[in-house]
Amino acid sequence: MMPLMNSLAGSSIQLTRSTIGSLTGLPSSLARRTTDGIIEVIISSRLIDHVIARLLAAGVVERVVTEVLANPETERLLAHTLERPELERLIIVAVESPATDRIVRRLLESPGTERAVSNVLDSEELQRVVDRIANSPEVQSAIAQQSLGFANSVADQARVKSISGDDRAERFVRRLLRRSQRTDIAPGE
Repeated sequence: MMPLMNSLAGSSIQLTRSTIGSLTGLPSSLARRTTDGIIEVIISSRLIDHVIARLLAAGVVERVVTEVLANPETERLLAHTLERPELERLIIVAVESPATDRIVRRLLESPGTERAVSNVLDSEELQRVVDRIANSPEVQSAIAQQSLGFANSVADQARVKSISGDDRAERFVRRLLRRSQRTDIAPGE
């Protein structure tokens, strides 16, 4: 949009210079200096503030924005702007700015975000997504493997506890009967 605005501004200034030159018969260099002087006076005075306020009050800015958005050339200009490396550079600067962190934090803490998240969590669409994921073959397989691993772990722990419990019980009985501790028998004997 800036090339369009610069072009319009440049055309307006050129037209003003030409008009001043034509009306006064001044040479172009003098007309240029006169035009620049007039523009400087307008910018530095309160006149520009008054003009802007009147344009806003009359809805001119809204009409201009509406017309610009409705113009097919705007879409082409936007597509062209999105492909520019300068825009990418500006976005990177914006994303890396500490202000962006503050803005994101404020957005996350806002009641509107809380309502939006609540609506998403309560939505039927999210429930369908969760159901689909939970019932997918990949998740079912992972749960089965995890369950098998857990069952094996429990069985191993029970086996260890059973063996140590058997050993303790045997030692207790041997002490009661005053028998000497047995020597381990090799498996399979």
